[in-house]
Amino acid sequence: MDIALTPTQEMLRSSARDFLEKECPPSLVRAAEKDPRGYPPELWERVAALGWPGLLVPAGYGGSGATLLEAALLIEEAGRAALPGPLLPVLFSTLLLREAGDASVQERLLPPLAKGELVVCPALAGPESEPVRAGPHGTGYKLWGTKLFVPYADTAYGLIVSADSPHGEGLFLIYLPADGLGFTPLSTTARDHQFEVKLDGAAAEPLVEGMAMGRAVDGGTVLHCAQTVGCMQAALELTVGYSRQRHQFGRPLGSFQAVHHHLADMYSDLQVARLLTYQAAWRLAAGLEAEREVSMARVKVSTVAPFVTSLAHQVHGGVGYYTDYPLELYYRRALAGAVALGGGLGHRERLARHMAEKGEEH
Repeated sequence: MDIALTPTQEMLRSSARDFLEKECPPSLVRAAEKDPRGYPPELWERVAALGWPGLLVPAGYGGSGATLLEAALLIEEAGRAALPGPLLPVLFSTLLLREAGDASVQERLLPPLAKGELVVCPALAGPESEPVRAGPHGTGYKLWGTKLFVPYADTAYGLIVSADSPHGEGLFLIYLPADGLGFTPLSTTARDHQFEVKLDGAAAEPLVEGMAMGRAVDGGTVLHCAQTVGCMQAALELTVGYSRQRHQFGRPLGSFQAVHHHLADMYSDLQVARLLTYQAAWRLAAGLEAEREVSMARVKVSTVAPFVTSLAHQVHGGVGYYTDYPLELYYRRALAGAVALGGGLGHRERLARHMAEKGEEH
């Protein structure tokens, strides 16, 4: 893998950063946390005008046809700005629809997704005690069970739901609003507008049954890793700036050796997490086997995100805990990102299986 970004990728990252620094200040993020919708619609319209929702949509359906690595770069910048809104869920759903949806579903959903005209969100996580099951009903299916941490479920056009069917695990599309479906807002660390979704015979359209969706889900995992890397980057930048400006005992805080060590630890962990995320995104985009690399990235990000942002608080001291200071925004999102899609535990187990089956040298 060539870790150097292309000029196009550098332009995407720098233009995204410029836009988000102007249009998504911390004050807007705080207001969005209290907004019943979870994000300001006018910001989403500006994001859509840039073509970001269609980044992963093939050009034939009106999108950019970019790779997962470009999407990871964009989502990293969104994480750095704590961008509210359904950008990551839409990109994740695009991956699922590209892999699971038939031509008619793709023709119906991908063009308006690319334009930001509608929002489709994944609903994949749920309690083991109450898995979602799908049963045939007429020409479609009905779903029963519970899904957790479903973003923007109350305003989405549709949900892509994983469920156990007579033919094995599958993905099903629910158009909203729908009978037999209820939402309960969840109080999350990131305050990012997620819901518990109760399914009681909700009508659904099958996308795919009896087929593993590993690569699409791995792609969504990489996007979550990239978002958390962006949160860590924002925390590091704040901490470096504060250590230069804050004086103690007649000298800048950053001149003390202990602070040097903290900053060095933050930087090194962040860089390893970033490069592992890029590597996983690149391999998935290239069509290469990437289970090991995705799990390495997920485990590393889940481990270091709480550590890096906690060190940021150590350097800041009490000011870092003020709710009108931006560090706590990134700290809360880093904690949430560390456990998104189940966090690192399952990926540790997958890495162990990989080593047992293929040998540590692989």
